[in-house]
Amino acid sequence: MAESDVPLNDQVAAIVRGARLRLTSFQERAHILTAVLSAHDRYDDVIATMRASESADEGRQRVAELLGLDHAQATAVTGITTGMLPQREHRRMIADYDSAVASIADLESLLASPERQRDLVGTERGSYLARYAAE
Repeated sequence: MAESDVPLNDQVAAIVRGARLRLTSFQERAHILTAVLSAHDRYDDVIATMRASESADEGRQRVAELLGLDHAQATAVTGITTGMLPQREHRRMIADYDSAVASIADLESLLASPERQRDLVGTERGSYLARYAAE
């Protein structure tokens, strides 16, 4: 069946499903990056906390308490390698975070606007279905 044979409502539904999946992914990424960037800013405190801990699990818990992180964030922070610590990597993480936040805003806007969803189908079906539709 050609894309033009698929009813408009089905195409919109595919766009919405794909956008929701991408939104969740970007939200999770931004959530982790927030913690990593916070840990980078308090690097000395994080390292001191980890060194004072008897085990990796205790260190993760103490870092979570120190920075107010949840388990997933603390796991990401305590798993950082020294390769992520240089300023160049910090700038890359900031750019990655900014990109995730922009994508979140765009996807939330798309999900909040049935008109925009229909416009996507009507104006650029192929590219937006490839971009937003779940496979």
